[in-house]
Amino acid sequence: MNSMEDKEIFVKIAEALLVDYSSIYYVNAVTKRYKWYSINSGFKSLGLEFEGDDFFKNVSRDAIKVVYPEDVQLIVDFLSETNVMNNICTGEMKSILYRLIIDGKPVYHTMRLIKGIGEDSDYFIVGVLNVDEKIRKEQQAREMEEKSLTYNQIAMALATRLDSIYYVDANTLNYVEYTCSKDDSSMEILAEGSDFFEDFGEEVRTKVVPEDRVFMTDSLSEEKLSSLRETGDVQRFNFRILRNGAPVYMNYRMVWAADGRHFIVGISNIDSQVRKEKDYVQAIRSATELAEKDGLTGVKNMTAYQKMEDLLQKGINIGGNEPFAIVVCDVNGLKQVNDTYGHKAGDEHIRSACDEVCRAFQHSPVFRIGGDEFCAVLRGGDYDNRDLLLEELKARMITNGRSGEVVLATGMSAFDKGNDKLVSQVFKRADNLMYENKKQLKEIGY
Repeated sequence: MNSMEDKEIFVKIAEALLVDYSSIYYVNAVTKRYKWYSINSGFKSLGLEFEGDDFFKNVSRDAIKVVYPEDVQLIVDFLSETNVMNNICTGEMKSILYRLIIDGKPVYHTMRLIKGIGEDSDYFIVGVLNVDEKIRKEQQAREMEEKSLTYNQIAMALATRLDSIYYVDANTLNYVEYTCSKDDSSMEILAEGSDFFEDFGEEVRTKVVPEDRVFMTDSLSEEKLSSLRETGDVQRFNFRILRNGAPVYMNYRMVWAADGRHFIVGISNIDSQVRKEKDYVQAIRSATELAEKDGLTGVKNMTAYQKMEDLLQKGINIGGNEPFAIVVCDVNGLKQVNDTYGHKAGDEHIRSACDEVCRAFQHSPVFRIGGDEFCAVLRGGDYDNRDLLLEELKARMITNGRSGEVVLATGMSAFDKGNDKLVSQVFKRADNLMYENKKQLKEIGY
């Protein structure tokens, strides 16, 4: 790099340091030459070269020496030539969190890729920022929150009205079963026995719903009990019993007593709570389905299509191999129907058009994405047969045109893994082909 180029680089570096980067790579994307700058004394101990002729080769080599072993592959993938060039092409400013080994300890850093702009578009910057203190504070806060949640759960469990409590001697397996009096909340003895596992196991065999018996039997063993004593964990699970022929949800909790010799089992009826939660989940699901449903045709709406597009885009971003195609359909002559026969007739015209799309692609989701526009996302069998299905639909539109029925202009495009980076590229091609078909149909009077 010549002195003029160095001067320009220092200007860029100064700008970058204003956003608090601890270390910066300045890389020529064409020649792969780079310079490395740092204002953090800790980086000096890493022994990295301040410049080089092949950034992508050297950074993979250096990562093995200075990056925390579990994060090496993350860095190698992020700074691979393919990934960097793809991000530069799309203009994305991606960042990752990783750990460097500094003074023998893992230290959290973020790394961000910044594309050059204007006349400097052949260059990109890799900025590194020490975020160790921030990350560790966040981790500590999460741990405290998890501990608080655990304590709250235990407190809630103790406050729950229990149907029965077993107090068991772990050495002899003698036990006493208590229940809470409904009159004054005092404890009453329900039963006593000399073998908790045998007696409680019989309750499981005779009263628990068959589908829940296996995992309960596996959970109720002396080996499991010993393991819980060593870890100090609370054992808990839900199960169902049959009462008057109907399943009732119950909760099981087991904890070791402070003396280390006894363990306590609490059984509570949670049927009402579980069923309320199930009703709530169902209500949320129904509301979501309603929000993504087109009121006129009953197919999915634009909101649902955007979610589908996001799902497909995530697949593309991670290199997914599942093929798909998008079909775009537009209703011909809707304005004329509305003007001549009224909007009720226009609505019926739209419903008829929707029926045609659903009939053509019976195994694919269909979306109404505009007043007179539909699209279908083809995968699986419909994708494999896409050309035949589209030709059948087009042929049916010609027949419909002759008989005065609804006519749709159509266009289809399949995802090209080698060239497409965005779902919108696939949609745009299908949309353009639809307009070509619309023009053809108008030329023959449809």
